[in-house]
Amino acid sequence: MPRSFFGGADWEDHQGNPGNGLITVDLAVMDAAKRILSEADRPDDKKIMLYDAIRFIEVLCETIPSRELIEPALDLACELNISSTMHFTAAVNHKASLFTANKALSVAARKACRVMLLE
Repeated sequence: MPRSFFGGADWEDHQGNPGNGLITVDLAVMDAAKRILSEADRPDDKKIMLYDAIRFIEVLCETIPSRELIEPALDLACELNISSTMHFTAAVNHKASLFTANKALSVAARKACRVMLLE
């Protein structure tokens, strides 16, 4: 699963259904791969988890090209003094809620959008 992803305010009502308002950046697949490959599971299990994460992203999420977010992400990073701003910037730009497992990001992001910390 991506480190952070976000969806519209009605995310809870449409969870698990295609077209449910979940949005992520195109870097989410890379984030998922880094996270899964760093786990201590067997190689075959890692492949299954990675394919599941990719399917989740491709089927349930609208992806936004990261190149559209670079300048506003840099502005937010400087303003809030945080480094993980790509998903946060996408949430702010689309007036969406941010779902993240990054505690520092969740604290900083609360200033600009609704945040759900995944634990």
